Amino acid sequence: MDRRPSISAFQLGLLAAGSAIMFPYTFLPILRTGPANQDVWIVLLLAMVFVIILNIPMLILVNKFKNFDLVEINETIVGKPVGKITAMFFVLYPVFCFFACMQFTVLYVRTFLLADTPEWVILLFILIPVTYAAYKGAGTIARLASFVIPIIMLTILLFFVVGIKNMDLEFIMPIMKDSTFLQIAEGAFFTAARFSEILIIVVFSIYLRKGHKVNSAYFIGLLVFGISFFILTIATLLVLGPGLAKLSLNPFLIYTRQVGGQDFLQRVQIFNFVAWFTGTLIKLTIFNYIATFLFSKIIGKKTYKPFVVPLSILGFVACMMPFLQKTSTLHMLNEDTVFPFIVLSVTLIVPLILLIVYLFRMKEVNQKIEQRNQSVTDVANPTDMPQ
Repeated sequence: MDRRPSISAFQLGLLAAGSAIMFPYTFLPILRTGPANQDVWIVLLLAMVFVIILNIPMLILVNKFKNFDLVEINETIVGKPVGKITAMFFVLYPVFCFFACMQFTVLYVRTFLLADTPEWVILLFILIPVTYAAYKGAGTIARLASFVIPIIMLTILLFFVVGIKNMDLEFIMPIMKDSTFLQIAEGAFFTAARFSEILIIVVFSIYLRKGHKVNSAYFIGLLVFGISFFILTIATLLVLGPGLAKLSLNPFLIYTRQVGGQDFLQRVQIFNFVAWFTGTLIKLTIFNYIATFLFSKIIGKKTYKPFVVPLSILGFVACMMPFLQKTSTLHMLNEDTVFPFIVLSVTLIVPLILLIVYLFRMKEVNQKIEQRNQSVTDVANPTDMPQ
């Protein structure tokens, strides 16, 4: 029998923050989200407020159903048949992200590092460690994150510091002259809509150590993510300017090359790439684990492990399909035309529906919650059997 993982609130927060920062680290879509000018940093600050607002339904559910996994939450609120259907939305989303993120990773590796390497070789190089880590389970993933994510943050901070001398405040001036509040609010909404890491918090929260709070993990993750995102954005903006930055395929990479003129910094750039690549592998591992774990719960299997390798194989096959290799497909996923709405359907719409149904069935559902909590308490504090 597999040993149950034990994850601290700090580890879970880093797990969510590390996953969330990888897309901005890769292509900083906020630079192309309206108003896409010198006021991008204001958009980012407001976006953090929108993130919390959009995540409220899911946070309420995970706090109310503390001893339930995500599939059990769905089944308890709307019944098993319908609950399995609604839970499938939470399976299909990480599967979609697993395929899309893997294709992005291959594109960037081929573009910036291994231009002549066949795509299938890069995919194998990605999938082997991802599959192994996902198979090892939630505890292994959390421990990897607690080691890798701080390195990524330090890398971001290092290049921010060395780039200070190249920064020009004129690139963010004049403030709000070319933007209306409505444009900034719209940009903040679409930026916040990309934040799907509340799903990581919910899925992994069942492994939190006793006394560790899910809200603590959430706000640790949001704080680390917000600070890292702001550093990435403001550094790129102040060196490249909004015009050049939003035209770049990988704005922060261009920034590191711009400020890394000395021999030492040119060598350090490889650590920047290694940090990005390792963080992306963890993000892919999380997607694989969440998808297979939830799917196993839906079909009633005791373990998710038999599904880890098949999902990786499906990802390999999908990424080799010609239509996914088109730059136009990747740009569509990169922009605000598709991805934010996919995220919102999973992180806001379905949880909001579940929350509304819960309010109507509160008395009946609360009885089930109390029964579960009592059974967990009895297991944690067994009484002596009479002699």
